[in-house]
Amino acid sequence: MIRMDLKWCPMFSKLKCLLLNKWCVADYFTGLVYFLQHSPILETLTLLLDFQTHEKWHVMETYGIYDPKEQSPLLKHLKVVKIIRSSTKEDVIVDRILKILSAHGVPSEQIDIQ
Repeated sequence: MIRMDLKWCPMFSKLKCLLLNKWCVADYFTGLVYFLQHSPILETLTLLLDFQTHEKWHVMETYGIYDPKEQSPLLKHLKVVKIIRSSTKEDVIVDRILKILSAHGVPSEQIDIQ
């Protein structure tokens, strides 16, 4: 459903600051990747990962098979990425997000994990 909905969304040509929550990692990180690819002047990205105990299955399921090698560096304006997590159980998700950001040309020095 997420892929179908995002397919019809336009470019976010004026978007400079974006806050996404845990839905962006669902369906193999489709939401996150979409916004990275469709926000050419994005400067600040904040990811709020707050998974509850009953959502543990969801975290493992979203680990998925996303292959960041298919991406090219696109985020020339991105200056700050904040990843805010509620506990260390999001480590698997954070690792995958770091690979995706790296594949899009975001250096690790610009990423703050809290």
